[in-house]
Amino acid sequence: MKETAVVICNWNKKEYVVNCIASVCASTYRNYDLIVVDNASTDGSVEAIRERFGSGVILLRNEQNIGGAGGFNTGIQYALEHGYRFIHLLDNDVVLDREAIGRLREALVTDPKLGIAGSLIYDMDHPEIVQEMGAMIDWSVFHMKLNYKGHQDTGNLPDDLDCDYVPACSMMIRREVLDRIGTMDEQYFIYWDDVDLCHRVKREGYRVAAFSSSKAWHKRGVAVRNDTFANYYVWRNRVYFFAKYSPNEKLDDFIDHLFDEWFRSLFFSHYKGQPSIARTIVLAIEDALHQIRGRAQEQRIFHREPVRDPIGSVIREAGSSIVIVDSPALDVMRLLIERARKTRDDLKVRLLSEYHSPEVLRECFPDHEVVSSSSLTNHESVTVIKTCAHVLDERDRLSDQVTLYVDAYFNTICDEQDRKIIRQYDEVYNLYKNIHLPVLRIKINELRQSVIGV
Repeated sequence: MKETAVVICNWNKKEYVVNCIASVCASTYRNYDLIVVDNASTDGSVEAIRERFGSGVILLRNEQNIGGAGGFNTGIQYALEHGYRFIHLLDNDVVLDREAIGRLREALVTDPKLGIAGSLIYDMDHPEIVQEMGAMIDWSVFHMKLNYKGHQDTGNLPDDLDCDYVPACSMMIRREVLDRIGTMDEQYFIYWDDVDLCHRVKREGYRVAAFSSSKAWHKRGVAVRNDTFANYYVWRNRVYFFAKYSPNEKLDDFIDHLFDEWFRSLFFSHYKGQPSIARTIVLAIEDALHQIRGRAQEQRIFHREPVRDPIGSVIREAGSSIVIVDSPALDVMRLLIERARKTRDDLKVRLLSEYHSPEVLRECFPDHEVVSSSSLTNHESVTVIKTCAHVLDERDRLSDQVTLYVDAYFNTICDEQDRKIIRQYDEVYNLYKNIHLPVLRIKINELRQSVIGV
């Protein structure tokens, strides 16, 4: 009997899961058995795994897709029944560093109060950029705050970091923790299932922590989808999680934030010409309020309409250079720079410091000139793109000197029609708030009473 069960959950990602398995097989830590749970894939994943890895993989096949939580639970249950000491969960679109498994195992052996250990997760498409080093639940805005998201790793990350959650794309769990709290809540299906698990672990008095010596690279699968799959599950499961776990004194705050975000999402779905997203969000919240969970029912997930491309238009129509103004979200600036390079290789991109210091921008973007606002006064035709946390934050201070506003969600303000619509936001918001917020408050309280009895 090996000490550790490595459990990979797969559904229709043949090439990714093969690469994931190969990275596990290259690990310096060898005291493990590898379990792959396949959720009824139809892309030849099972055949490819058998052909390449043979008996080196314990292959468990579910007859239908029961989601990430259900798939992991299949592997977890197998591991519990066979007496493994540690269980390492991996998404199929992850590649591990050779030391990753051993480092998590070492952390769990060293500290008996450590219930779950997680890897430092990088972006597979940008290998030095951090996706997250665990995350904290921000009870002021009822979201997860990902630690070091968008940070370029230059060797200055902490060795370990206590968290509220580490992602199931690479987490190792002590078996006695699962014996005490149970397995994943399969009714999440996907998204927030690992947050729920970590939250229950911490409520039992165990630590949850991420370790920078355990490195993994993760593909952002949602980014390549053209439907509203993620919109449905993220919204539905987040509503359920916070309705269940919010402290009593925070519940009204949660309802207020939920309404604000719900309205904002509907407004911008219409603004960007994507009514399918708005429909999905409405249905997701309705399902959460009625405790309709598990796999999404019919007519919940829709094809997502294409959006207009003001960013590309501005870049193509710019002169010889553009100026990008920074914001707290440096990853938006990074993506804009990449977009500019792909669209026009002759375009000079300069950066203007407004939030971060010029030194920080030079360190993060050494290939680009950092300029001051005073140096732009002589460039009458300069194209300025301003990044921001959200374009709504700019609605009362829109400048004629800025050609395009872009936020962390890639909402944009480009022309006079955009500016007019954004300025109308507060009027429409207040109309909807007076009608819908009281109803939402009643429904959330009913849900909470049903879930936890108070």
